[in-house]
Amino acid sequence: MATLSLSAPQTYVFKFAAFDRSADVFLPVTVSVIAASEREARRAFARDYVLLMTARLPFADAASHPIAGVNHAE
Repeated sequence: MATLSLSAPQTYVFKFAAFDRSADVFLPVTVSVIAASEREARRAFARDYVLLMTARLPFADAASHPIAGVNHAE
């Protein structure tokens, strides 16, 4: 018999190097989002940014993280 684990899905902080699609001059920016997968993270920014590269960092505590639940450009 198999045992199912009902733990919460792992979440990560994804940081992207990106270009703002609406900018007159293409300057690189860094954008960050908390997500369970890279696909989900990319979908959060695909409309507004050309995403170049990514870093995935473990996300442990939502309450203490400065970008908890917030998508933003730095």
